[in-house]
Amino acid sequence: MASRLEQTKGDLRQQLQTASSRVFQRFVTRVEQQLSAGREEQKRSLTEGRTELTGSLLLTTQQLKSEFQSLNQQTAQSLDSIRDRVDSK
Repeated sequence: MASRLEQTKGDLRQQLQTASSRVFQRFVTRVEQQLSAGREEQKRSLTEGRTELTGSLLLTTQQLKSEFQSLNQQTAQSLDSIRDRVDSK
C-alpha cells in the first residue's frame, strides 16, 4: 500500500510538472508574441512619424525658398528704384 501510494505520489508530481511546464511554455510563447507585435507596432508608428516629419520639413523648405525668392526680387526692385532716383538726381 505504501509503495503504491509513493508510486501515485510520484506520478502526480510528474503530471503536475509536465502540466506546469506546458502552461509556462504557452505563457512564454504568448509573451514573446505580444512583445514582437509591440515592436512591430512601434516600428510602424516610428516610420509613419518619420514620414510625416519628412513631408512637413519638405513643405517648410519649399515655402522658405519661395519667400526668399520673393524677398530677393523685392530687394532687387528696391535697389533698382534707388539707383534710378540717384541717377536722376
